[in-house]
Amino acid sequence: PSTTYVKDTFNGRKLLKQTVKSMSFWDFVDQYMKNATVRLSANTIKSYKTTISNMKGYERYARMKIDFHNIDMAFYHEYMDYYIGFRELKISGFGKVIKFLKIILNSATDQGYNTNTIFRSNGFKVVSEKADNIYLTEDELRKIINVDLSNNKNLIRVRDLFYIGCYTGLRFGDYNQVSNENIIGDYLRVKTQKTGKSVVIPLMDEVVPVINKYQGNLPKPMTNQVMNRYLKQIGQLAKIDSSFDTYHTSGKGRVKQTFKKWELMCTHTARRSFATNMYKRGFDCSMIMAITGHSSEKVFLNYIKISNEENASRMLELLNKNKSA
Repeated sequence: PSTTYVKDTFNGRKLLKQTVKSMSFWDFVDQYMKNATVRLSANTIKSYKTTISNMKGYERYARMKIDFHNIDMAFYHEYMDYYIGFRELKISGFGKVIKFLKIILNSATDQGYNTNTIFRSNGFKVVSEKADNIYLTEDELRKIINVDLSNNKNLIRVRDLFYIGCYTGLRFGDYNQVSNENIIGDYLRVKTQKTGKSVVIPLMDEVVPVINKYQGNLPKPMTNQVMNRYLKQIGQLAKIDSSFDTYHTSGKGRVKQTFKKWELMCTHTARRSFATNMYKRGFDCSMIMAITGHSSEKVFLNYIKISNEENASRMLELLNKNKSA
């Protein structure tokens, strides 16, 4: 028997029957990753490779070899201690490792290489914590569109695309669909890349001048990474510098970090700003969701970023409107 097998027996782990087919966990992972290039995005593959590297680091730390038979609840808790306690990384990152493991183990089980189904138990769960993400208020968006960027055409291009995203709710991957072909009257009709669903978006007053500036055909976006880098420059020039606190759980406990909002700006901030600002304007959730494509109101309400103070202010405005009606 292997060293890992003997060690696991000594540690009291329950060993299950050998799989019907013979393939080690890591050989299966290698096979899965080779096939993944044709069906997964580059970002997903990059994330998986980071997770694999982290798991290899755990093997060296624990002086053990991960295999199908020893991925049990003891492994789960020991890995969590390593990830959050020893490495002092975020609990959400540990959740990504477990999510990847579940994908691999489900696939290996379906193909007959694994008979250890402890990963399907309630305790073997993908943990997460609510992300602290920014949105830009409409006052901040006015600063963005009015900031003088005349000395840098790239910044202008990125700013205009981002601003349109803030008033259409489009994902970054759908920016190139804003064209004369997709604009019909006062509406933008788009078949989204991520879901394949068709959405109809009203062209709001804020966005029409920017679209007209390009005669209805927007410039092509740069890569997501380049866009994000430029967006931070734009936010800094526009003085989007109010403080924003983020919190995460690591081996040090609950950790607080404070940033200037411009430091956290990225392409997805546009879509989140659209959803939040339209909600603050008083539009029904169902109307906004028909554009953003969120599947449920619960998911949507977790997505929008509105503080308790902003929520109370919105309620007060609606109450005053009802009184005067």
